[in-house]
Amino acid sequence: MHIGKITLTFTNSIVLTGDVSFNPETGLVLLPSALLQAMDTVQEGECRPHAVMMVDGRYYRLTPDGRDGFAAEVVPGPERRSWTVRVIQSLKKPTNEQRQQMGRSTHALAVSAVVGAAGFAHSLGFGLWTLAQGAELWGLFVAAVVLFAIGNILSENSK
Repeated sequence: MHIGKITLTFTNSIVLTGDVSFNPETGLVLLPSALLQAMDTVQEGECRPHAVMMVDGRYYRLTPDGRDGFAAEVVPGPERRSWTVRVIQSLKKPTNEQRQQMGRSTHALAVSAVVGAAGFAHSLGFGLWTLAQGAELWGLFVAAVVLFAIGNILSENSK
């Protein structure tokens, strides 16, 4: 037996919730007597409520079994995709929130490149630089500008 959370929604906008006993082998759901009495009171002149139960993160659609209980049927949920597929999908078609976060991240990387270039230039001193050192410093500044531009493009239409 498992304990589940049931939600009963009636046509007159009354919603009852409570804990129920659920037997996964038989699919039967047993309601406590207090919930049955409240259901009978609310149900006078009404049709049967829409009943949904959640057990261990799974949703079940409930149908009356003719007695004081319900029969449970698993509600199919969205297909769970692997994390690699979700990452690729978020890069192909990001949501507005993802675009905004990627824009902020690239702006942060641009700032890091500028700080790195300043620290690198300071560590070299003000003497004569070699061609390799100048190219490394120039590369950091170019990376900062490119990352800043990419961040602007990504953040363009996000609110």
